[in-house]
Amino acid sequence: DFENPAAGRIERRAIAEPAAAPPPAAPAEPAEAGSGADERRGARRAAAAELKAALDAGVRAIDETTFEVDRGLIESVIARPQSAARGARVALRDGGLRLSGVRPDSAHARLGLKSGDTILAVNGVELSSPDKMLEAVTRLRSETTISLAINRRRQPVTLTYQIR
Repeated sequence: DFENPAAGRIERRAIAEPAAAPPPAAPAEPAEAGSGADERRGARRAAAAELKAALDAGVRAIDETTFEVDRGLIESVIARPQSAARGARVALRDGGLRLSGVRPDSAHARLGLKSGDTILAVNGVELSSPDKMLEAVTRLRSETTISLAINRRRQPVTLTYQIR
């Protein structure tokens, strides 16, 4: 999600290609009223548990600004960005992606990001527009090192991720 000041609204851009449509489902048995919401909640909980397990196995902090990350985790996040995005609010502001409400157990926190951080660039590609964000994300698949230039409490900080 990003704030489009020219249009005066919040807009959403998908930064990964949409997944192939699932095959048609078999007709279901009639369900009790309200069970659809319960199923969606259960699916969200399962996805969150899956992401947490992947983060626990796929991210190792070397120090406060350097991390090792499994390539499979990068691929998973690119394929399903909405799962990882639930851990913080992100808005296009201040020349980059401004994070707020970063949850302590989120992918963002696990990767060293904090509430108030603004991600300015990924491997030198400035995140000044949705097109630039898409360019940065499409390059991630082939990178062995990812570098985030961020602004934290008005100070420049670089977070480095070694992809293994």
